[in-house]
Amino acid sequence: MLTLSPTNSVGIITTTPVVPLDVRSAQSPNLGAGTEANFYYGSSALVPSQPVPANSYTLTAYFQDRIISGSAIISLNGTVTASDARLKNIIGKSDGAKDLETLGKIEVTDYTTKLSDKIFVYGKYCPDMKAIDYEAISMLNVSATQELSKKVQILEKDKFELQSRAKLLTDVEEEQRVMISKQQQQIADQAAEIAALKSLASDVEVLKQAVTRMREQQHGGVRAVALEQ
Repeated sequence: MLTLSPTNSVGIITTTPVVPLDVRSAQSPNLGAGTEANFYYGSSALVPSQPVPANSYTLTAYFQDRIISGSAIISLNGTVTASDARLKNIIGKSDGAKDLETLGKIEVTDYTTKLSDKIFVYGKYCPDMKAIDYEAISMLNVSATQELSKKVQILEKDKFELQSRAKLLTDVEEEQRVMISKQQQQIADQAAEIAALKSLASDVEVLKQAVTRMREQQHGGVRAVALEQ
């Protein structure tokens, strides 16, 4: 029995679905033996895998392949989320630089879906349906953001070093400017001393000429002449 409620919820073996997909039946399918591991309410420990005999399953739903949930898979006995380390085989830390390069190659496309939220397709097999692993992209984005953070830290460090060098160069330039100013002042002082010495030498020359004239006047203006024999 399949029911579509006025609120667009689908009920299987129920005429009053309370969630978008409400299944109220369980059966024991003809399945082979296997193993199972469980979480139990109130405990974070994963119960070790244990064998399950053939045809002993009681199921409400069976899926041939993976089940993808945008949030969590919740049961009455506990919660299982996709990020639980106990469900993973750790390969190693992701390469942030490679993830950043990969993220840069992704082309973001705006779109609208062709299917209305009021349409429910039941039993249609579509082997070539494509989907995007948004969880993988989210983790890729985290890794790329961490790589960008590292690059920003390196740039901030380089910026600080460049600013320190610029300040050092500015200080050296200021010292050189002060030194040049002092040297220019010294040159000006030396030029003034040279001018004073030239003036003094001119005064001395004038004084020598005055002394010579005084001596000539004292001797009556007559000069001794040496005669050659």
